[in-house]
Amino acid sequence: SIVQGTKPEQVIIEALASFKEPVGMEISAELPVASSVQELFSAKTKEHWHWVAEAIPEAKEANLAVIESLVADMRGLQADSSAALEQCMECEHQKEQQKELEQQTEMEKYVDVAYSRDDEA
Repeated sequence: SIVQGTKPEQVIIEALASFKEPVGMEISAELPVASSVQELFSAKTKEHWHWVAEAIPEAKEANLAVIESLVADMRGLQADSSAALEQCMECEHQKEQQKELEQQTEMEKYVDVAYSRDDEA
């Protein structure tokens, strides 16, 4: 209900103001640079690295070995995914070429049938 003596426009403005809130989100004018898996791992573990550094000497070496193993696995995953993507793109390209060849063959068959002179004799 509208309060007596209030303009309808003012009521609408007040109602819409309830949806107004500060967002505080920056929108970049350029695309972000993609990070490698290793960079993401390093960034996520940087603040917790002291756990490895403060560990007892035996555990520290074991922890470092596990971390190096994880980083090596991540490098391998990244290389595998790049190779898989390249292989997939090559496969798609071959499919497109095959489809174009089939279309061209169909067109040639149609032209041969449509313009044959076998029925004239």
